[in-house]
Amino acid sequence: MQGRIAKIADSLRALEESERRIELERERLALLRMRATGAVDVPDPEIGGESFADGGEEEA
Repeated sequence: MQGRIAKIADSLRALEESERRIELERERLALLRMRATGAVDVPDPEIGGESFADGGEEEA
């Protein structure tokens, strides 16, 4: 019985972590959309903090 409880608890923890990861990805996608449309000036951490509005270009 305790094995089942532990398994369910682990599954719930994994589900919560997955939901948090999905929410972070949604927020990241929203920021990328805003940056792509020019709606907001957001620094790009992948290119050293330069924003696209500052003339920074994304490296492929």
